[in-house]
Amino acid sequence: MSSHTIYNPETVADACAVLARTPGARVLAGGTDLLVRLKDQTTWPPLVDINGIETLQGVTYDAGMLRIGALTTWAVLTDHPLIAEHAQVLVQATEP
Repeated sequence: MSSHTIYNPETVADACAVLARTPGARVLAGGTDLLVRLKDQTTWPPLVDINGIETLQGVTYDAGMLRIGALTTWAVLTDHPLIAEHAQVLVQATEP
Protein backbone atom coordinates (compact mmCIF):
# COMPACT_ATOMS: atom_id res chain seq x y z
CA MET A 1 0.00 0.00 0.00
CA SER A 2 1.39 3.41 -0.92
CA SER A 3 1.26 6.44 1.31
CA HIS A 4 0.15 9.89 0.33
CA THR A 5 1.11 13.19 1.91
CA ILE A 6 -1.93 15.32 2.64
CA TYR A 7 -1.69 18.72 4.31
CA ASN A 8 -4.74 20.21 6.05
CA PRO A 9 -4.13 23.95 6.47
CA GLU A 10 -6.58 25.99 8.54
CA THR A 11 -6.05 29.32 6.78
CA VAL A 12 -5.42 30.57 3.26
CA ALA A 13 -2.01 31.86 4.40
CA ASP A 14 -1.12 28.39 5.71
CA ALA A 15 -2.21 26.80 2.41
CA CYS A 16 -0.09 29.27 0.43
CA ALA A 17 2.90 28.56 2.66
CA VAL A 18 2.58 24.79 2.14
CA LEU A 19 2.26 25.26 -1.61
CA ALA A 20 5.30 27.56 -1.68
CA ARG A 21 7.52 25.08 0.14
CA THR A 22 6.19 21.87 -1.45
CA PRO A 23 7.13 21.55 -5.12
CA GLY A 24 4.52 19.71 -7.17
CA ALA A 25 1.82 19.94 -4.50
CA ARG A 26 -1.75 20.02 -5.78
CA VAL A 27 -4.76 21.73 -4.20
CA LEU A 28 -7.60 19.44 -3.17
CA ALA A 29 -11.00 21.09 -2.86
CA GLY A 30 -13.99 19.00 -3.99
CA GLY A 31 -11.64 16.40 -5.40
CA THR A 32 -13.73 15.11 -8.29
CA ASP A 33 -11.39 16.15 -11.11
CA LEU A 34 -8.12 15.70 -9.26
CA LEU A 35 -8.88 12.31 -7.74
CA VAL A 36 -10.12 10.91 -11.05
CA ARG A 37 -6.81 11.94 -12.64
CA LEU A 38 -4.76 10.45 -9.81
CA LYS A 39 -6.66 7.23 -9.11
CA ASP A 40 -4.54 5.00 -11.35
CA GLN A 41 -1.20 6.53 -10.39
CA THR A 42 0.98 4.64 -7.96
CA THR A 43 2.67 7.85 -6.77
CA TRP A 44 0.62 10.90 -5.92
CA PRO A 45 1.89 14.43 -5.50
CA PRO A 46 1.49 15.99 -2.06
CA LEU A 47 -2.09 17.24 -1.63
CA VAL A 48 -3.13 20.45 0.12
CA ASP A 49 -6.70 19.86 1.30
CA ILE A 50 -8.35 23.29 1.59
CA ASN A 51 -11.79 21.99 2.58
CA GLY A 52 -11.25 22.93 6.23
CA ILE A 53 -10.55 26.60 5.54
CA GLU A 54 -13.71 28.27 6.84
CA THR A 55 -13.05 31.63 5.18
CA LEU A 56 -13.42 29.94 1.77
CA GLN A 57 -16.95 28.77 2.57
CA GLY A 58 -20.34 30.43 2.65
CA VAL A 59 -22.15 33.52 1.42
CA THR A 60 -22.04 36.99 2.96
CA TYR A 61 -23.34 40.42 1.99
CA ASP A 62 -21.72 43.60 3.25
CA ALA A 63 -21.60 47.19 1.97
CA GLY A 64 -23.33 46.30 -1.26
CA MET A 65 -21.02 43.37 -2.04
CA LEU A 66 -22.09 39.75 -2.27
CA ARG A 67 -19.23 37.40 -1.43
CA ILE A 68 -19.36 33.73 -2.37
CA GLY A 69 -16.57 31.63 -0.92
CA ALA A 70 -14.63 29.44 -3.35
CA LEU A 71 -15.72 26.25 -1.53
CA THR A 72 -19.41 27.14 -1.45
CA THR A 73 -21.41 24.38 -3.13
CA TRP A 74 -24.23 24.78 -5.65
CA ALA A 75 -26.56 23.20 -3.11
CA VAL A 76 -25.82 26.01 -0.66
CA LEU A 77 -26.15 28.67 -3.36
CA THR A 78 -29.54 27.50 -4.60
CA ASP A 79 -31.05 27.63 -1.10
CA HIS A 80 -29.26 30.64 0.35
CA PRO A 81 -31.51 33.66 1.08
CA LEU A 82 -28.78 36.16 0.18
CA ILE A 83 -28.41 34.56 -3.24
CA ALA A 84 -32.17 34.65 -3.75
CA GLU A 85 -32.22 38.34 -2.83
CA HIS A 86 -29.10 39.61 -4.60
CA ALA A 87 -28.20 37.11 -7.34
CA GLN A 88 -31.36 35.42 -8.54
CA VAL A 89 -29.62 34.61 -11.83
CA LEU A 90 -27.51 32.00 -9.99
CA VAL A 91 -30.64 30.28 -8.72
CA GLN A 92 -32.11 30.38 -12.22
CA ALA A 93 -28.92 28.91 -13.68
CA THR A 94 -29.35 25.75 -11.58
CA GLU A 95 -32.97 25.15 -12.57
CA PRO A 96 -33.68 22.43 -15.13
